[in-house]
Amino acid sequence: MKVAVSQGALGPWVESSFRLAAEEISQGVVQSPDTLARLVELLFVESVRHYLDSLPEEENSWLLHAGDVRLSAALRLMHNRMEHPWTIDELAREAGMSRSSFAARFTESMQESPMRYLTRLRLNKACRLLQQPTSSISRISGQVGYESEAAFNRAFKREFGLPPAEWRRSKIGSEVS
Repeated sequence: MKVAVSQGALGPWVESSFRLAAEEISQGVVQSPDTLARLVELLFVESVRHYLDSLPEEENSWLLHAGDVRLSAALRLMHNRMEHPWTIDELAREAGMSRSSFAARFTESMQESPMRYLTRLRLNKACRLLQQPTSSISRISGQVGYESEAAFNRAFKREFGLPPAEWRRSKIGSEVS
């Protein structure tokens, strides 16, 4: 996690708080250990909040459901192993739920079906990978869970209106201009 403290309204507070803490620690004299401990907690919470706010919605929306143990188990698996050929049955089993209960709960909570969520997750990661010109489209398709490049091309075009190679050219070309 990298947080740019110069950004946002709380930037000066975060920076001055770090300076205060660093000064006390470097002098070997902590005036108030309890205050310093609280300051560290506040800085951590603020840093995490700032970091999460900086992420695109598709990368942090699953965190909103971290309190739902069953859904968070499935979401964690989808995010950590998106290349796996997940099925509703398998995700439901991992969540300790029936297929229908899992699908209904997921859809109600995330506002889209589990498979639609996984597809969107995969394709958004593919977009980030496509911006690295050294990665082949075939390799990227496997990294994001597509068994064939043709299936990846179809899904990508359906989502973004262009096949991956054209999308890549349009992005790389616009960055050079």
